[in-house]
Amino acid sequence: MQIAVQNSSNPPAKWFHQVESQVLKTELIVRAGGSFTLPPPPPPNLDSIKRLVLIGGGVGINPFQSMIQDMFLGSIRQQRWTPRELRVLYATKAVVPINPDEILFLNELGENIAEMKRNHRGNNKNSMDTTSGSSAVNWDAEFKVFLTGVKPEDIKTSPHLPKRTVAGRITEKDLDEALGDKKNREGTLVYVCGPRVMTDTFVEYLGSQKGMTKERVLCEKWW
Repeated sequence: MQIAVQNSSNPPAKWFHQVESQVLKTELIVRAGGSFTLPPPPPPNLDSIKRLVLIGGGVGINPFQSMIQDMFLGSIRQQRWTPRELRVLYATKAVVPINPDEILFLNELGENIAEMKRNHRGNNKNSMDTTSGSSAVNWDAEFKVFLTGVKPEDIKTSPHLPKRTVAGRITEKDLDEALGDKKNREGTLVYVCGPRVMTDTFVEYLGSQKGMTKERVLCEKWW
């Protein structure tokens, strides 16, 4: 089990950021639950979810790392549900020189999404539509990273970043692109998790877009 906790004055967070020797080998009581889960409760008809959009800001990427890890394991075992299309937007701060290893879950997310694409591509080669005889629908995924605190030239000179890494914040245009074609959004489900202002702004915007409903835009208010 992995736990990612940002250092702050919050007592539980502050406890985790003590001197390492005071934390190691300590017994913890962990409680799991809540409604920010995939699939969301009550479970919808999973076949109706065609596109899954995950939007994380800062440590708000935490739940999405868990969801993607679960989908990644499912793609290996061919046992768990995955959407036909996955869009992941991750916004976070960075410092120059940019070190991908210091950006929370960046490498793991990129590797898991890339591996899922390879697994699904391999599965589709052996899968045929029994009614038409055509190849199964290709699984499609995009991972886009938005870094604040750096300039475009800093990204160009930084190796090992995901291909779609840009300097700046997530814009309304980025959100529109993640939702997909306005005529085919009835199967789009969105999750948002991040700082308060980002979450509130994105949730309101996404739920008001053509083809979307507020019920298909979920958020986690962890603050």
